[in-house]
Amino acid sequence: MKIVVLRGAPGEQGITALGTASGHWLLINVSATVAHELARGTLRQPGLQNADVRAVVLTDATIEHVGGLLALRDGAPIDLYATPAVFEELTTAMPVLPALQHYCG
Repeated sequence: MKIVVLRGAPGEQGITALGTASGHWLLINVSATVAHELARGTLRQPGLQNADVRAVVLTDATIEHVGGLLALRDGAPIDLYATPAVFEELTTAMPVLPALQHYCG
C-alpha cells in the first residue's frame, strides 16, 4: 500500500491518497485543486500521474474537502464513503450528492 499526502492550493490540508500496487487509489477528502490536477494528469506527486481513483472517504462536509467531487464526475464511477451526518449535509444544506448520484456509488 502507498500513502501520499497531497498538497493543493495554499491552505488546503487533509487530502490524502491511499494506493494499491495495482494502481487503484482511495482519496481521503478531495479538494477542487487536487481533483482538477488528477483529471488533467498534472498532479506533481510521484506515482499519481493518471491515477485511477476508485473511492473517496469524506471526513466532513466542508467545501475544502468535498469541492473536488464535481471534478471527478467525468471519470469512472467511484464509491463514496462518509458518515450519515456528512451525507445529510451534502444532500440538503449543500446539495452536491443529488448532482452526483449517477457518478458515485
